[in-house]
Amino acid sequence: MNIQILIDMNLSPDWAGFLTGAGWPAVHWSTVGDPAAADRDIDACPGAERDPGSRPGCLT
Repeated sequence: MNIQILIDMNLSPDWAGFLTGAGWPAVHWSTVGDPAAADRDIDACPGAERDPGSRPGCLT
């Protein structure tokens, strides 16, 4: 099982560094997607990982 934490825009990007430093792979949405994206688009990204290329801007 491969888990990566996606930090939403309502949280500071500092959380990604904190979690990564604690051994959890984490990225902030602003580094992988459109900062103005709607929540529904952000929520769809984890599923897009199972189908790479299906949603541009998602973690793939």
